[in-house]
Amino acid sequence: MVAIAEEFVLVGRVCVMLRGLGFVLQQPRSTAVAWLPIAKQCLCAAGQWDAADEVKLTAALGRRAAAEVERAQYLQRILDGLRDGAAVTEAAVTAAATDTPGQGQAKK
Repeated sequence: MVAIAEEFVLVGRVCVMLRGLGFVLQQPRSTAVAWLPIAKQCLCAAGQWDAADEVKLTAALGRRAAAEVERAQYLQRILDGLRDGAAVTEAAVTAAATDTPGQGQAKK
């Protein structure tokens, strides 16, 4: 028998529920890709993420998933701006949701 920490079981259940919801709404999303910026931030803060990890991740994700990661990071910057009290226009949010990564997205 394999023992798994409760925290991992909860994360797994959330992933399955979100994947099912995305399927029903015909909006498939990857929870791993969506949570990647947060996970990287936590790993960096703990000193457990370096440039070699970034290279491995980019190779593993491939081109399409890398584009999803870029879009998720862009949306995360918008959310961070909202938390910091910055005004975010509807046009910026729409652009973040529809822009092809690397084509006119705002930098940090």
